[in-house]
Amino acid sequence: MRGSYRGVDPYYSSLAQNAENGKIVTVELDDTGNVLQRQIFNASDSYVVEAMMEDPTYKGVIGDMRTDHGLVSLEFPQTARPLDLKELQRSTKTPEIARTLQKMRNELTNAMQHSSDPNTFRGVLAEHNDAYKYAFRVEKYNGFVQYRGGLQDTSTGLTIENTEFEAKTPEWEARLQRAYRGLDAVAEYLYYRGAGATVESCNATFMEYMDDEKDFVYGDVVRLVGYGSPFEDEVGDDIKTIRALDVPAVVAHVGDQKETARIYGGIYGKGNKKPQKKTQTRC
Repeated sequence: MRGSYRGVDPYYSSLAQNAENGKIVTVELDDTGNVLQRQIFNASDSYVVEAMMEDPTYKGVIGDMRTDHGLVSLEFPQTARPLDLKELQRSTKTPEIARTLQKMRNELTNAMQHSSDPNTFRGVLAEHNDAYKYAFRVEKYNGFVQYRGGLQDTSTGLTIENTEFEAKTPEWEARLQRAYRGLDAVAEYLYYRGAGATVESCNATFMEYMDDEKDFVYGDVVRLVGYGSPFEDEVGDDIKTIRALDVPAVVAHVGDQKETARIYGGIYGKGNKKPQKKTQTRC
């Protein structure tokens, strides 16, 4: 998998589990798909990787066949097969990733609670300048104000996002409370069901709390935590079933046909911390 010369390439980060620029990662797998060896190479050492791919002791080569401008150059053998990028970007839950996500969630929650503008958000996270890239946005609508914050871990490329709201009308306050109760229920379902939970069941659970005549819901209420820049939509919006090593987040897009709020309920799943109720907005 080839990294980018500039910025963080989410596909490289997901395989290499770092966010470096100008690198190539190789992963050697056994017949059952277990990782035997992971190696990181500088772009200047691409010839070493190309020689490895020609090694007849390997049963096959699966590679990053993208033609995107700015990626590290690499020549693949004619027998190489393209890598399934959507499969690749599904987060692999390890104890280290779980700890990183929990720390990021705590830091983001604290920063969001103490911030009402980008400068304040930046100030709260000042001591973590080397650990995270971050973004904060205030989006003002007729019915609500949406505070949107995101963090990206600079060592792994993992990205999380959260939103908080100030409702400006009774209708939107009620809608947001319904959405949070629905997301709480989805989080409970994911926590207890774990692997095998279906997105269809998550959507149905969420809709039990919404008003069919007043609320308009767009898309699924589950996505996968991934790698990329804050406020980017990660691959995973078309998933159907949660797997054992997935890291699911619950998020709903709910509106009144005029304006749409992006409402986060958190990161959950079997083995993660039991979800806490989040049925409140900003005062």
